[in-house]
Amino acid sequence: GRSILCMAFKDRHIPAWLPADVTKLRVENSPLAEIPNQAFSSAPDLHSLWLNFNNITLIEAGGLEGLGRLSELRLRGNRLRSLPWTAFRHTPRLRLLDLRLNRLDALPEHALSFLSGLAYLDLSSNKLSVASSAVFAEWPVKAALGSESAVSGSSVVLALHDNPWMCDCRLRGLVEFVRKAQPPVILMNSYITCAGPELRAGLFFHDLRLSPCSRPSVSLDKGNATVAVGREVSVRCTATGRPLPTVAWSYQTTNARRLQASVVQADEETLLSTLRVAPVLPSDAGLYACSASSFAGDARAGFSLAV
Repeated sequence: GRSILCMAFKDRHIPAWLPADVTKLRVENSPLAEIPNQAFSSAPDLHSLWLNFNNITLIEAGGLEGLGRLSELRLRGNRLRSLPWTAFRHTPRLRLLDLRLNRLDALPEHALSFLSGLAYLDLSSNKLSVASSAVFAEWPVKAALGSESAVSGSSVVLALHDNPWMCDCRLRGLVEFVRKAQPPVILMNSYITCAGPELRAGLFFHDLRLSPCSRPSVSLDKGNATVAVGREVSVRCTATGRPLPTVAWSYQTTNARRLQASVVQADEETLLSTLRVAPVLPSDAGLYACSASSFAGDARAGFSLAV
């Protein structure tokens, strides 16, 4: 088969003149910006595709259509923020996928569903902070390599390092996967660290024991209150949850003034927020509520103030 090398290519699009017998295509250091649907339909024999260090921000869902013989796809050093992971259903023979030095920020649950034949997957040096708990646990390549029909000594090399991982409960599945990783899965660098939250920044995955996620809960240190005009009242809201929730106060009064609330983090899953009303005015009478929110749910607690 024929090999084509395009370095410092000036076009923003995949060449339309690709010959049918090309087996290796290399377009690098060019302004190439996207891979549209059926971009390689004229080259069904491609087995090696190198598109490193271009300006690719978009791969359309049918961008890999017709590449049933592709075994190697290198997209290192582009500007991809997300991928149409279902596009890999068109590449059943793919063995190597290099996505290093892109801007991917999340791995959805079914990201690897169509990548059951990989021997090498590089996701290092991206912007990955979260990953579905099932993304690696249910990776078809693990089941394939663990089956009786698997070739002896076969394995998959996986790179996840140099990403800003947010090590809260949402990452529990990935952390457990990394901690227990053993052949046939081989981590290129097993010293994967957390970027946050602040209490875990810099810690290695191997040193973590993350708890399951839980819905927020909220409690107030006061019930309903009656206060004289000119006095002050403060109410403390304790909000807990995994991951740490955000806290907000709301109130239904005739007073238009904005009330200030302080927020202090007590531990990795508890926030203390204190609302202070001073001096109390007749128009401050009404209903007040503290709410806590996270992706795991919402909680709310309220009290009434009589003046």
